[in-house]
Amino acid sequence: MPWRAVIRLLRPLTRIAEREFAAAIAFLSRHYTFLAVMVLSIVGGAFFFAECYLSRYKHWNYWLWKSRAVTKTINFAAILFALKLMIGGM
Repeated sequence: MPWRAVIRLLRPLTRIAEREFAAAIAFLSRHYTFLAVMVLSIVGGAFFFAECYLSRYKHWNYWLWKSRAVTKTINFAAILFALKLMIGGM
């Protein structure tokens, strides 16, 4: 029965981790607003366009760098929006 001793030793650590996670979720739910999602999407989109433009010749179809940048930007914005909905639902 040594696993019971391990669980008993880990119980305070799980309580600390749960408290820290709850504090992080509370902070994010307060500060991660839809305006923050929009600003992060725009800044991320600008970053992706600059990154795709600078590395456009790494791909064999270098003339499609704009479509790769748009795809990355849309995926990034969708992930940010999904995170916002998940945090708001908690």
